[in-house]
Amino acid sequence: MKKVSEIWKAIVGYEGHYEVSSFGRVRGVTRSMPGPFPRIKQGHLLKLNPDKQGYPQAYLCKNNKLRYARVHHLVLEAFVGPRPPGLIGCHKNDINTDNALDNLYWGTHKQNSRDAKQNGKLSHNGGGKGERSPTAKLTEQDVRFIRLAYTPRNSEFGMLPLAKMFGVGKYTISDIVRNVTWKHLT
Repeated sequence: MKKVSEIWKAIVGYEGHYEVSSFGRVRGVTRSMPGPFPRIKQGHLLKLNPDKQGYPQAYLCKNNKLRYARVHHLVLEAFVGPRPPGLIGCHKNDINTDNALDNLYWGTHKQNSRDAKQNGKLSHNGGGKGERSPTAKLTEQDVRFIRLAYTPRNSEFGMLPLAKMFGVGKYTISDIVRNVTWKHLT
């Protein structure tokens, strides 16, 4: 099996400041910092933080202006080119933390949905179902436990204690026990 080398390219608009790799890593470049006390800033890998949808993002700074940028967009812009109008950054395997160049492409929302369906992330009607939903916080086992354990007047397994136990809101528990959600489980 051939070993693939990591390739680094400048982040568009941040040349001389930051680079992104073909593996989806981001680093600051060693550079001189002008000013009243000039110094050399050593390059280093940046810590990536997930945004609200779980996509890793890099915190970039240039000329005292800060910006968060999704890593898959940085990889595509550096290695493929600017985003064409109407297209989005897509992950072939639907793992939003896998930002390797060979897993990314500019595509349409329809292509992205097709990928998600092929990868088991969406059900036949286009929406995620149960654990396969990309936003699911609970497993089928959790839902079964909630339905069995819930007692409206029992303080240990009431709506609020169950919500705290599973890290969800009380209305999520309410919807589960009333079969508003997770209807496919009996």
